[in-house]
Amino acid sequence: MKLNHVHFITTLIHTDNSSLARTWKAFPDLGHSDKFPFSGATSAHISSHFDKRGIPYQDINLDVPYDMTKVFATEPSEEGDLLVDFVTHIINFRQNASAELNAKMMAFLRSDFKQDGDRYFYNGDWGVTVVPK
Repeated sequence: MKLNHVHFITTLIHTDNSSLARTWKAFPDLGHSDKFPFSGATSAHISSHFDKRGIPYQDINLDVPYDMTKVFATEPSEEGDLLVDFVTHIINFRQNASAELNAKMMAFLRSDFKQDGDRYFYNGDWGVTVVPK
């Protein structure tokens, strides 16, 4: 397929600076299986690919913070559990992970998320790469 004068390619992926990318680096086996191999790719991988091939592109960073306060609530909640599932990419993570892995994950998330008063925010730093014709 060739791009004509009105087409372009766009990718949307987490940056190396995002909370999700840092979680993947800290816990590389999360969400990985033979059926669904996980690459841990970020916008830096996309940019590197284009750089090596001399393809011009434009990177745009979008800071999209997510309120993750419910993850650390005193009383467990369905919303807090779903937020942990979102970050770990594992359904029912809190119920299925070992107590040790749960503790490590919660400590990591508490240290990684940005705190603003009594609220915690996930750094949803997204990278958009646009490749014009």
